[in-house]
Amino acid sequence: NTYIMKHKIFLLLFMFNCLSMFAQFKLTPNGFVSENEPDKAYVVYDFENVDANTLYRKVISSINTMFVASENVINEAPGESININALKTGICQIKYIKKYSYDAKYNLIIKFKDGKIRFDAPIVRELYYQYDAISPKNYLYIECGKNSMSGSLRLYDKNCEPRYADAIKDIETFFNLLIKEIVYSTDQKNDDW
Repeated sequence: NTYIMKHKIFLLLFMFNCLSMFAQFKLTPNGFVSENEPDKAYVVYDFENVDANTLYRKVISSINTMFVASENVINEAPGESININALKTGICQIKYIKKYSYDAKYNLIIKFKDGKIRFDAPIVRELYYQYDAISPKNYLYIECGKNSMSGSLRLYDKNCEPRYADAIKDIETFFNLLIKEIVYSTDQKNDDW
């Protein structure tokens, strides 16, 4: 349906253009931190006059439509928190001899209070490239250091300066857009049908 496709494109462009208007995460050699408050490893969105249970129900409904693949698992403490344990294929690309597309296994924990939704900093458990199901994984590490001869790479060099700035930006963009999509769908009124 062209209407649905146009709506999705508009939503994506809207969210991408509005990233700077929302609290978001920045990737550092020590993991994600709040871009506006780097001493915090979480961001909070306010939903005035909405109780925690309502926020929880809206978010879990949205997430259940976004994560339908079997490798994605959602653990819940109803009304209190949601833990998304998921796989993102092709989260970033690295050009090292040739171009490699990396996948990410991650957790995103969401907590609820009356009038507030808190997103803890995403936890990237694995970043890896794998040629096929039986070949070994080549890892991409977030922390600082030298690249190894075994094929594993690091996003930051030994001085903790970005080595692969485009990959860092792609990882940040994925998580920030994911969070914005959850927040946007939570804030929308339900259509009658």
